[in-house]
Amino acid sequence: MTEMTASISGWKTRPVYTRVAFVGLLLIALTLFVFSIPSVIHGDLVTLGVWVFIMVVSLIFAGLIWRFENWTLALATLWGLLELLLGGGLLGISLRFPNSFFDFVIPVLLTVGGLLTVVGATVAFVQLRRGTLRSVTTRVERKAFRAIAIITAALVILSGSLHIAGLTNASAEDKAGAILVELNNDYLVPNRLEIPVGETTRIVVENNDFFAHTFEIEELGIKQTILPFSELLIEFRPTNTGDFTILSEAPMTGDMEGTLVVTE
Repeated sequence: MTEMTASISGWKTRPVYTRVAFVGLLLIALTLFVFSIPSVIHGDLVTLGVWVFIMVVSLIFAGLIWRFENWTLALATLWGLLELLLGGGLLGISLRFPNSFFDFVIPVLLTVGGLLTVVGATVAFVQLRRGTLRSVTTRVERKAFRAIAIITAALVILSGSLHIAGLTNASAEDKAGAILVELNNDYLVPNRLEIPVGETTRIVVENNDFFAHTFEIEELGIKQTILPFSELLIEFRPTNTGDFTILSEAPMTGDMEGTLVVTE
C-alpha cells in the first residue's frame, strides 16, 4: 500500500508535459506490442522486427525522459515526430477501411501517441529552459486531455463495432461448386485461375488475414473489399478470352497479384 501511494505521489509530482510525453511513448509501445500478434501468427519476421524496434526505442525514450528530462526531451520530440509521420501516413491510407479494426486502430493510436509525445516533450523542454515547469494541470488542459481520451476511445469502439457488423460468411450453398481463393497476409492461393469463357463463374474469396484486402479484376469490373476473417461470394460471366490480372490491395501488409486465364 505504501509503495502504491509513493508511485501515485511520484507521478503527480512530475511536470505535466513530461507526463504527457511519457504517456504518448507508452501508447506507441503498447499499440505495437498488441498489434505485433498478427505478425507473430503469420511468421512475418520483417514486420515484426520493425514493430519491435519502434516499441523498444519508444520505451527507452520513455525511461530517459522520466529519469533525466533535459536534453532527452528534445530527442523524444524528434522521435515523436517520426511516429506522428508514420501514424499519419498510415492513417491517410487506412481511412478507406474504418470498418477494419486492425487497419484503422493501429494508425489512430500511433498518431495520437506521436502527437502526445511531440506536444508533451516540446512544451516540457521549453518550460524546463524557462524554469516554468509545473506539476499541476490547468482546467483547460484537463478538458483537452479528457477530450483526446474520449475521442480516441470512441474511434476505437466505433471501428470495432463496424468491423463486427460488417463480417460476412459464405453459406454452404454459396461454396458448393465455387472456386475458393484464400487471401493470406501477403499471398493468395491459388494465384492462377483458369475458367471457360461465356459461363457464369462463382468465386468465394476468403480473407484469412487480420487486415482488409480487396479483390479486383479491373478488366471485368470486379472490385470488392473483404474484411478480416470474412468470406465473400463473387459471380461473373466473362465474355472475352485472355489473361487478366487479379489484384488484392492490403495497405498494411502489401499488395498481391494473381492471374485469371479465360479460355475457349
